[in-house]
Amino acid sequence: MTFGKKRREQREKRLDAGYMKAKEVLGFNGRMISADKVGYSNRFPDNVVVYNSNVCTAEGKIWFGDVDVTKDGAKLTALAEALGEKVYVLREMDGRFDNEGAPKLDRAVASF
Repeated sequence: MTFGKKRREQREKRLDAGYMKAKEVLGFNGRMISADKVGYSNRFPDNVVVYNSNVCTAEGKIWFGDVDVTKDGAKLTALAEALGEKVYVLREMDGRFDNEGAPKLDRAVASF
């Protein structure tokens, strides 16, 4: 096994472990906090809400779905503590499509 292949496999194992923990803490991938995004935002106007967010670590994306950073802050803190590393909440475009392989962590809405 080459050094590069071993590093990729180790990274994939860490991402898989991060995904499993994120799923345990935040729920299933693709979680919607409300079918009515405008209505939710109107009911909680002071909350920081990221629809279609990407939750990432320095290794990459470990989860995606809607996050109410205000309400989910304790869960995100617990996730970061369980993983032993910083967790970033990104907007959809900063962690998908062209940025899937290298999420834009410097554009995080919040980090824990």
